[in-house]
Amino acid sequence: MRRMVHTSLARSMLILTSIASACVASAGAMQLPKYSTSWFGNSFSGAVKHMQRTIDGMYVSPSGACYTNSGWDEGGHPGAIYKNGDYVGRLPGQQGRGYSFSRAITGDSTYVYYSCNLTPKEPAEPRSWFVARAFLDGRPAPWGNTADPLTRILQAPKQATSDGAEGEIFGLAVVGRTLCVSTGTPDRIWVLDRESGRPIRNFSAPHPGPMVTDRSGRLWIVERTVEAGSLKIVQYTVEGERTGKVIENAGKPAGLALDRKGRLLVADAGTRQQIEIYDVSGARPMEVGTFGIRGGLFADKAGAERKGQASSKKLAYPVGVGEDAQGALYVACSYPVTGCEIRSYSPEKELKWSLGSHEYMNCSDVDPASDGEIVYSPREVFALDLRKGPGLNARLLGHTIDPFRFPDDPRLHGEGGKGYAPLIRRIDGQLIMYLLGERGRIAIFRQLKDSYVFAPCAFYSQGPIPGGWPASQPVKGRWIWRD
Repeated sequence: MRRMVHTSLARSMLILTSIASACVASAGAMQLPKYSTSWFGNSFSGAVKHMQRTIDGMYVSPSGACYTNSGWDEGGHPGAIYKNGDYVGRLPGQQGRGYSFSRAITGDSTYVYYSCNLTPKEPAEPRSWFVARAFLDGRPAPWGNTADPLTRILQAPKQATSDGAEGEIFGLAVVGRTLCVSTGTPDRIWVLDRESGRPIRNFSAPHPGPMVTDRSGRLWIVERTVEAGSLKIVQYTVEGERTGKVIENAGKPAGLALDRKGRLLVADAGTRQQIEIYDVSGARPMEVGTFGIRGGLFADKAGAERKGQASSKKLAYPVGVGEDAQGALYVACSYPVTGCEIRSYSPEKELKWSLGSHEYMNCSDVDPASDGEIVYSPREVFALDLRKGPGLNARLLGHTIDPFRFPDDPRLHGEGGKGYAPLIRRIDGQLIMYLLGERGRIAIFRQLKDSYVFAPCAFYSQGPIPGGWPASQPVKGRWIWRD
């Protein structure tokens, strides 16, 4: 028997349950079939708590609490706190009416610091970038003698630059009694008093990104200027002097942290999809280890595993990393377009727990050959076992996008990627996905052999798509692309 499955939050299920109860009451002796409601695509039902839809930065405290920051969460907590496999709270701050969180986050023994911004509706008004502060339990922590948990770093025009929004805060790091803040356009490191939030000094750094402080009190800063196909991680003193130590082989470093041994941990969201470990104590930084299978989720087929198949040692877009006082490792991954995951590993690097948010306003459909047990959303595939309890009967099998082999996959590109409703069919045994998007656009994909990945094979649009993708589309009129 085939089943059509749709992802839903528990509050929607409660509405359906209420309607069903009303029907029973009005029908008198009529008996409805027994049924149960469940969900998949998020570790929590959404009735009381949920996993946020994306993660842009993560700080791990010595106690193992994971603090996250992101630009937006439809459920209202773009900054959250997770511990021991559970959601335990949110970071204070507004979302909406021009306010939003951002990407940078760090902490110390008392506070967690995170970036946010205010974008006025009037085009002529500048955008303001702030650093917010909270106690480790999530309570607001006003700066100095004020009642304000926000300290403004700078104001900048609204227009975007080649590196992102002008003035955006990309990194935060605590150095002794100071807090260092990296911003883009102007490309500077701002050094603040970490109690009062008042500026002490600032210095220039080319396109600075994420930062971390090492045991010597010096900064390791990702420089986002691309040279020779990779980004650099450069050591600075807190006064702004380069020390000469540089890491140039870290791929696409999206997050930095220090482990218990003082080694630098780098979340590489490039082709390696690994956590890279560097000994930075000597005159030249040396890579001394890695964590995760090289290539991560997108590694070539190995043994019985299919390409795109999820497993505990395959990472997908790692953007944050940290280690607690006991040596447990934590990794935050943030998928293309939407979706994220936090994983906790023991000191022996065995998976302890994971939390995930895989779907956002999506529908799903079943593989016709699976009797409703294999379910595809636009970007992931799940196995269902309806004998298990609500929230426990779905298991992530894999991801169906390969951004390195298919960088023009419509699911990766703005207007072209807004596909919410898949139809799964088999034609002569070949698994085909039709993806119905906004404004009458249709994308068609075929699943590759021995893989969960779907290759784009056709795309239809009723007119040009804003944003420059795809580059070869006509300037007016309906169009279709096929491979």
